[in-house]
Amino acid sequence: MVSLIQGLPSCIPCGCTCIPDPVGVPDISASSATGMANMDYMGRIKLPKPEYLDVSIEFDHFANWFFHIFMDTNKSMPHYGKAPSRLASAYAGTAVYNNWIMGDPKIKDPEVWHRGIPTSPMKVGPDAGKFCLDAKKVDFCANISQSTFPPQGELASAARASEAAAGLPFFPGKHSLDELVQHLKVASAQIAQLMI
Repeated sequence: MVSLIQGLPSCIPCGCTCIPDPVGVPDISASSATGMANMDYMGRIKLPKPEYLDVSIEFDHFANWFFHIFMDTNKSMPHYGKAPSRLASAYAGTAVYNNWIMGDPKIKDPEVWHRGIPTSPMKVGPDAGKFCLDAKKVDFCANISQSTFPPQGELASAARASEAAAGLPFFPGKHSLDELVQHLKVASAQIAQLMI
């Protein structure tokens, strides 16, 4: 994660800092952990006015220990099945998301990935000569600059590429939901047969 402190001259240490795996930033995209696929489905809830929104919203609630994800059930929402409407954690509190932009942010804001990254190296400090402090001395933080950030992504595996081509959701937990729906349909049909 690259962290920027606005207002510091770029030659002063800590205006730009890169650290791996900061506490409180969960991996909900299954990039290194299992994402939502192993979360427990807690059920469907309706909140009259969640946090800062002035509307009633119905959510599917998923949880894994102290981390909770609330997915909007309204299919007309642009982020339906792709991104959460609400996250909650014992350590980070609750956050509501309502304005997801599904697409490349640099189309709307060409400077989004470079704004604030220093244009001259630090003159003093433990990482003098670098543009960004490498607090933990890890490879991906070793060379942060306007010309190298963001780093190029890794090539997708054949399996991930086919998932992306199929338009599968950002969160892999949707597969579990689809399976649950199928099981419920089968169970309902079996119960109906028993009732006859």
